[in-house]
Amino acid sequence: MNQPNSTWSVAIARSARAEVGECCPRQPYVELRIPDNSKSVRRVVVTTLSHDQGWSDQPHLAGKYEGSCTFFEILVKTSSEHERTGGVSRRSFQRNFHALRQPRRHENVWDSASGDDAQQRFVEGIKAGDTISIIPVAIFQGWVNFIYEIEIRAEGEIENHMGSTALGVPSTSITAAKVNIYEPLDVSRQQTRLLTIHPGAFEEPLICSLTTMSLDGSGHENYEALSYCWGDSRSQAIIQLQRGDEDGGEIFDMPVGESLHDALKHLRPHSGQPRKIWADAICIDQSSVEERSQQVALMRTIYVQADSVLVWLGMSTEWTRKAFTMFKALQNRLRDQLASSPEFTAEQMETLESDAVSSEVPERVGFLSLWSQCQFDWFRRTWVLQEIWNAKAASVHCGFDTVSWSTVSVLLRQFSLEKFVKSFVQSGRVPHFTTGDAIVPSIFLRALWPFENDQRPHNSDEIGQEEILDILIKSHGLKVSDPRDKIFALLQFGVETHNIAGLPDQIRPDYSKSTEKVFTDFVRWWICEHKSLRILSTVHTLKHRGWQQMYYGHPMDLETLGYPTWCFWHAGNEHSIGSTLGLSLHSPYQASGDTVPDTDLISSDEAALHPEVLRLSGHRICTISEISPFPFLDREASGRLGELEDAFMQIFDPAGHRWSLSQDERLLKGSMFNRTVQQFLSRHLMSHLQGFDDEANHFQCLSQCLFTADVSGTTRNGLCPHNARPGDIVCMLHGGSVLYLLREKANPQENTSGDGGKQGKRFEFVGECLLQGHMNGQVVEEVEKNATAKEIFDLV
Repeated sequence: MNQPNSTWSVAIARSARAEVGECCPRQPYVELRIPDNSKSVRRVVVTTLSHDQGWSDQPHLAGKYEGSCTFFEILVKTSSEHERTGGVSRRSFQRNFHALRQPRRHENVWDSASGDDAQQRFVEGIKAGDTISIIPVAIFQGWVNFIYEIEIRAEGEIENHMGSTALGVPSTSITAAKVNIYEPLDVSRQQTRLLTIHPGAFEEPLICSLTTMSLDGSGHENYEALSYCWGDSRSQAIIQLQRGDEDGGEIFDMPVGESLHDALKHLRPHSGQPRKIWADAICIDQSSVEERSQQVALMRTIYVQADSVLVWLGMSTEWTRKAFTMFKALQNRLRDQLASSPEFTAEQMETLESDAVSSEVPERVGFLSLWSQCQFDWFRRTWVLQEIWNAKAASVHCGFDTVSWSTVSVLLRQFSLEKFVKSFVQSGRVPHFTTGDAIVPSIFLRALWPFENDQRPHNSDEIGQEEILDILIKSHGLKVSDPRDKIFALLQFGVETHNIAGLPDQIRPDYSKSTEKVFTDFVRWWICEHKSLRILSTVHTLKHRGWQQMYYGHPMDLETLGYPTWCFWHAGNEHSIGSTLGLSLHSPYQASGDTVPDTDLISSDEAALHPEVLRLSGHRICTISEISPFPFLDREASGRLGELEDAFMQIFDPAGHRWSLSQDERLLKGSMFNRTVQQFLSRHLMSHLQGFDDEANHFQCLSQCLFTADVSGTTRNGLCPHNARPGDIVCMLHGGSVLYLLREKANPQENTSGDGGKQGKRFEFVGECLLQGHMNGQVVEEVEKNATAKEIFDLV
C-alpha cells in the first residue's frame, strides 16, 4: 500500500446486483477505510455501473440526466460513527440516465489539485481512519436504482512523525508546561480558577493570568464561562500566561488549542478592564487526573454561577456570515415584535416565532444546505449540552459576529418542529433524514428555550426528566474528545443521576478509570439500580450491532469489538432506539416473568477481579439451526408467523416511516400516519417486484432474521439480529423482558466459583431475540414446573 514517494493508495470494488427503492434503508453498497497513517487525502475516485427502472411519466426526458430520481450519495464517517459535516458533508452525485434500463458506467473524481474549491474542501476534510460510504438512492414513487458494480479508489500522503514538534512553540521559550503554574485547589471550598484576558489590540500576543476563586459562597468575583470545541489537538498556538494578576509577574508561554486561541483573541477587550472567563482547557490542570475528576463534578456549578455563557462557534467564513446575517435580521424582528406588547401567551409566542422565522428564512431547504456548510461542530459536542443548559444568559460568537443564544434557539426549534417533518410525508416523499438532526441532534432540543430576555424559563434544578440510559442513547450523535465523557458529561440530565455529589463512586466522574472500566461499571450499576436487564438491548444501538445490517461486508466478528460484548458503548446511532425489542419502557414482552437479576452475582468479588465479565443467571431454551429471510411477501407463510410479523414490522420498518420520523413516538401515531405507512409499504413491495428477482418472497434490502430451532422436539421460529449465526443459544436471563442470544466461546473457561446451580462457561453476547410462544413468562413456568436448576452465564 505504501508507495516509495511516501504516498498511499487503497481501493475496493463490489460486484453484486441490488435494487434500491424509496423505502429501502439507506445502507452502503460498498465502503472504503482510509489508512490510519494517512496525513492527507489527495484524490477519491468512485466508479458506478447502474441504471433506473427504465420508464417514467416523462418519456421526453429518456436518456437524459434531467429529472432523474435515482442517484448515489457519498458520505464520510469517523471511527466513532459520526458523519463528517461542512465541506465533507454527505452529498448526492451521479444520477442515472432518465428512464433508460441499460447499465451505464460513470466515473466521479474529487481531486485536491483540480482547482475546484468544493472538491478541495471535500478531499481535505477526510481524515485518517475515516470510512467513505457509497449509498444508492431512489426518491419518489416508482423509481428504482439498479446497481451492478461500484468501485472506490483513494490516494494520499503518509503521516511522517519524524522530527515533528508542537506547532507554534518556540524551542527557546520557557513554557508553562515546564513550570508549576497550577497550585492545588481546595475541594472543600469548591475552588476553581479564572482566566483573566488583559486588553490589547487584535494582532498583539495574548497576555492572560490565572487566579483562584471559591464557588461555595456568593462573594466570588463576576466571570463568564466559555463554551467551545477543543478541536484538533495537533493544531496549537501560544498565549502568554502571567503568574498572578498583578503587573510585572513572570510570563510563560503556554500552548493551547487553536480553537481556544481564536476564541480568546476575539473575546479580548481592546482597552479598559480585563475580561475574566472560565475555560476548561486552561482553568483545569489537564495533567492531573484527580483535579479533572473533581472539576468535572463542579461543572454545573461553574456554569450556573457564571454571569453569562459565551458560545464560540469558530472563525467566520463566507457561509457563517450569511447565516449570521439571517440570525441578526431574526433577532431584530423578534425584539421589535416583543417590544409591542408586554406579554404573550405560549401559543402567541409560538405563532410569533414561526412567522418571524418564515419571514427571515423563507427557503428552509436552502438554509439546511447553508447550515451544513457552516461546519458548526459546537452543536455536536457532548459537553456543551450541560454548559448551555445551565446558563443564566448566553451569547453566540462566530468571528466578530454575535447574536443572542435565544435568537439561535428560536430558529433551531422552528426547524425541528413536527409540522416541518409532516410536510415531507404529506407530499408523498420519504425523507431519509430528520430535519431536526439536519440542524442539531434531537437530544439538543432540551437546550433550546424560548426567546425571553436570554433567560431560561425553567429552574435549573428541574433537569432530571428522563432516565440516564435514555439520555445516553439519544446522545450517540454527540461528539467527545474523551470517550469517558459520553457518560460523565451527561449524568446531570438523568432523573436518577442528576445529583452528581450524591452518586456512588462506581459511576461518579473518575478519570483514573479506563474507558472500558467506566462503561462496565455503569452497566453493572444500572442493572443493580433498576433490577432490570433493559440496558442489554442498547447493544443494538451501537456501531455495527443493529438488527438491520447498515454497513458493508460480512457481519462483524464479536471478537474484534474491542470492548465486552454485553457492554453499552460510546459509538452508536440514536435512531436505532426504536429498532429493538426490549429497550422501550413500554415493551410488551415479559419473557422472564417477574424475575430480577441476581445482583450478588453482578457485584461479587469475582466481578471486581474481572470487570470484563458480566455474570447472569437464567436458562437455555434452544439452539438456532437455520436463519433465512423473513417471507413477508408470502402472505400465507407470513400469516402463520403471527407475533413475529408484528415485531418484524417494528424492528425492520419495511414501510420506511421510522427513517423519516426518527424516534418521536408522537409522530408514529394517528390515522394519517397509519395510512401513510400502508401506502409506503405497498410502494416498497412494488420496487422489489420490478427488481432483479421478481419471484422473491422477501424484501431483499433487509437482513436475514427468521431463525428455526428445535424446542423440546417441536420446530419453532423466531427473530434474530443480522449478526446471529446457526449454533447461537437462545436463553432466558433473569430480569430480561425479552430473550437473548449467546455464543459459546471457542475455548471456554470453566467457572469454578460456587454460586449454586449449574456452573456456566464464557459466552459472547449477540443480542436480543424473539421466540414464538416464549415471550411472556412461559419459560419461567416450565422451569418451575420441572424444578430445573438455573445456569450461570459468564458474558464477556
